[in-house]
Amino acid sequence: MYRTELIKVRIDAELKANAEAIFEDLGLTTTEAILLFYKQVELNHGMPFPVKILHHDTEEILEEPEVR
Repeated sequence: MYRTELIKVRIDAELKANAEAIFEDLGLTTTEAILLFYKQVELNHGMPFPVKILHHDTEEILEEPEVR
């Protein structure tokens, strides 16, 4: 038998509702979706999607107003 842990997270209400609607469409509970995420992190030894840090210059370019 394995021991379980409780995870408490604060999250934007709209993001939570939107994600939970998608989980429901997929036939998943929020707990099952989070468990799948953790399993993928474990299997990949990292995030299950690309995570990048933007270069400082790139951030400045993205923040500049568009010139036409």
